[in-house]
Amino acid sequence: MGEVDGAIELYREALVSSDKFAPALVNWGIALEHKKEYDKAEEKYKLAVEKNPNMAEAYARWGTLNFGQARTLVQKMFR
Repeated sequence: MGEVDGAIELYREALVSSDKFAPALVNWGIALEHKKEYDKAEEKYKLAVEKNPNMAEAYARWGTLNFGQARTLVQKMFR
């Protein structure tokens, strides 16, 4: 997990120089998913889309995250 936290710090630093750097936000969201911080990851994907509405990867990651959360809820309902 130390590598993930280190990566998050690098993404945070990248955004200091340019808060419009959507790829850093997407990668930060991916790192947060690894930490199982799904709500925070979703915030990063949403912000990436706001910064760059043409960034397909941000939409894809956001959609995949939401699909995974929905699937988990359904699985819990039928256990």
